[in-house]
Amino acid sequence: MLVVIIVFLVICSALMFYLWWICRKDGLALNAVAGIKTMQTMASEETWLYIHRKYCAVFCVDGVIVAVMCVALAVYALATSDVNGGQGNLWWIALLVGCVALLATLIPVGIVADRDAARYNKEHGHAPLR
Repeated sequence: MLVVIIVFLVICSALMFYLWWICRKDGLALNAVAGIKTMQTMASEETWLYIHRKYCAVFCVDGVIVAVMCVALAVYALATSDVNGGQGNLWWIALLVGCVALLATLIPVGIVADRDAARYNKEHGHAPLR
């Protein structure tokens, strides 16, 4: 079970770093799958690109957090020879701490980005989605 979780976390971390790279380089196109999705940020393609270029660092930070979670679980699995996760609850604690760290970055950045998008929309005459 831990091996599956570790592989899943590696994929998630790679996705976060890819999103960071795309946002930094070209800008993440408005889509239905990934990004900082609020009514304000999705008001226009221009707002979406502005917000994702400005707040692209959140994807890098989250990629690092997920990578640290992955390494912590891999070290636990190797140190305890427990690839199924049945010998203790320490790996659950590592996942819980990582999830709390993800939420501690995503929620505040989402709120700030939404407010910034509202200001940007007001300045540029874009109406938020309803």
